[in-house]
Amino acid sequence: MIYHNRPLIEIQELAKAITMQVTFCIVLFINETDQHLQVVCGRSTEPTANMNLLIKEVLPKINGRGGGKNSFAQGGGEKITSAEEVMQDLIDTILKQNE
Repeated sequence: MIYHNRPLIEIQELAKAITMQVTFCIVLFINETDQHLQVVCGRSTEPTANMNLLIKEVLPKINGRGGGKNSFAQGGGEKITSAEEVMQDLIDTILKQNE
């Protein structure tokens, strides 16, 4: 899901709430502001995708920084590409991890 000008803490809490309630899910959220993109990635207990590796793969494309753990990671960077492109990169990277 792509959000616009939402408080980051709200998006983080929503991602955590969803992943705690569902056994098999991956949550990918991007918050777009005038100058920045903020990315929040989380997973529940069943998927094996590594959210920390996922975010570290995508953040360099927006001159971003961030990190986390296997199940939850976040970061942000410059709005030098569209939120939609970053989302597609996140999806493509997850699919490659699961090949």
